[in-house]
Amino acid sequence: MIKSEKASKREVYDERGHCYSLTGNVGEGGQGVVCATNHENVLVKICTRPKSDRQVWIEHIRWLMQQDLEGLNIARPVARITKPRLGYVMELMDGLEPLQQLMDSTELSLQDGGIDTYLQQGGIKRRLTLMANLARTLADLHGRGMAFGDLSPANIFVSEDVKYSQLWLIDCDNICVEERDSFDISEDPKGRAGRVYTPFYGAPEIVSGEALISSLTDGWSFAVIAFRLLTAIHPFIGDMVSNGEPELEDEALAGKFPWVDHPHDHLNQASVGLPRELVLLKPLTVLFERCFNDGRDDPQLRPSMAEWAECLEHCCEWLVDCQDCGSSYFYQPNDGQLACGFCEAKATPDALLFLRHYLHDKKVLEIPGANASDCYIDTGIRQVVNVGSKTTVKTSPPGSGFYQDAKPLYDLLLSETSVFVNPAKGVNLKIKVGAAKAQVFSRPFQLKLEDKQSRKVYVMPDRESVAVKDVCIFKW
Repeated sequence: MIKSEKASKREVYDERGHCYSLTGNVGEGGQGVVCATNHENVLVKICTRPKSDRQVWIEHIRWLMQQDLEGLNIARPVARITKPRLGYVMELMDGLEPLQQLMDSTELSLQDGGIDTYLQQGGIKRRLTLMANLARTLADLHGRGMAFGDLSPANIFVSEDVKYSQLWLIDCDNICVEERDSFDISEDPKGRAGRVYTPFYGAPEIVSGEALISSLTDGWSFAVIAFRLLTAIHPFIGDMVSNGEPELEDEALAGKFPWVDHPHDHLNQASVGLPRELVLLKPLTVLFERCFNDGRDDPQLRPSMAEWAECLEHCCEWLVDCQDCGSSYFYQPNDGQLACGFCEAKATPDALLFLRHYLHDKKVLEIPGANASDCYIDTGIRQVVNVGSKTTVKTSPPGSGFYQDAKPLYDLLLSETSVFVNPAKGVNLKIKVGAAKAQVFSRPFQLKLEDKQSRKVYVMPDRESVAVKDVCIFKW
């Protein structure tokens, strides 16, 4: 908590003369201390940079207040604190906690041999959703020509209630324009920042002082956070580093050793952390490999935040809800078991639908030798619909670049006795069951359990003006 020996140290004023009483320490970084205040949902950051840098820092805050951060879940500066110390005011909704708190409690629980905390915090599903939300926010920020800079679990706030996956970024004074040439904030206040980073989350080129913050360094910090959140282990703190001299940790964080899951070099492998096959789907593993192996030495080879967002959104749709322990686990269509990796309970075939997304293009028939089945082009995108849940199918599937802005086509609802297909307003659907002729529906369509015969069901929008249509296929 903030010390309170003198009232003047507990009260600060913005440039309009508004007073804020500092009531507690929310977090602390290399540039300052973030404090709670006597105003609901209002935080203040007090600058702790050297006196010679503080005026330049506050000018950077002025620049930041003029930037387009609208629509992003970033607690941006809304006023500058001018006395008795420099800082800025930001607004943050209540009911949030630092992601660091969630990660620490999980790792402490796993050290004691229990996985209950991991599951009680929302398990795989909530963690994937949180990281997908973060990836989208950063992708949007990068698209506006800016990098976040000092990304860490301490400046990422998430919903305290595990039923929700709200995510906000605070402590955003390191946001700068995309820049790879040498500079330092003390020399240039106009939207450019230097080598500030949080230990364990800075990219190797930042730690070594060879580069400055950019979307590429944001991508590294994001990947470290995502890997640690999902697996409960830092990607570069393996057994050799954990059991060795302190200098080894510095070398590992500077990218001198292989990451813990390197496919060939096992020098720094780890015997702790959650089993990767339990918490990571193959597409995610591929992105982590690109970032921490090839991307360790060549930042240009790291996945973009848009790639992370699409992959995470797709992985969110592969999850089976366990009816026994309440957790979620990845659907693996080839193992034939559908068993929960946390409690080993098996899902019944009636407890889920597995959707395959295709594109239907009649022009394929113009190719000599092509037949009707060749018109269905597999996108590789899949979705799981769990019993008792509703899935909205859109004009673009999850895992595609247009998913966030896509319009709903229909809802799929799986009950214990039926599957319902409910078209969105103004949408006509063409539904084909097995070998029967396709029919057009503008009202809800129902398939009953007693009619289940493992027939393929095709659902697509009935739009003749569209040459290539999105099609969902599942068995019933």
